Amino acid sequence: MSRWKQYRIRKQQKRKLKKKSYRVEARIAELLSVGEVERALELAQEFLVKHPTNVRAWGYRRGVEIWKEHIEPKLARLPQDKATVARADALKILRGIWKVDHRLTPEKVLPKIEPVIPVSD
Repeated sequence: MSRWKQYRIRKQQKRKLKKKSYRVEARIAELLSVGEVERALELAQEFLVKHPTNVRAWGYRRGVEIWKEHIEPKLARLPQDKATVARADALKILRGIWKVDHRLTPEKVLPKIEPVIPVSD
C-alpha cells in the first residue's frame, strides 16, 4: 500500500473519530442539561474505554466529574427556574472549554463557571 493511501486512511479514521467524539459531547451536554449526571458520567466513561488514546475522551470524563463534584451541588440548592438558566449557561461555558483545552482541572474550570451560578438564598 502506498504512503499516500496510508495517509488518506489515517486521515479518514481521525475524521471519523472526531465526528464521533463531537456526537458524544453533544449527548453528554444533553444529559447534563436535564440533570442526569450519573448517565453522562457513564457515557463519558464508555467512550473513554473505547478510545483511551483520544484526548477528548479524557476531557469529557473529567468535565463530567468536575460537574458532579462542584457544579451540580450548587445548582441543586437553587430554585428550579434559576437552576435551569444557570445550568444552561454553565454548560455553554463548559462546552467552550472542552473545545479549547481537554486537560481540565477544577482550578481552570470553576473560575469561569462560578460567576454564572447565582448564590442561593
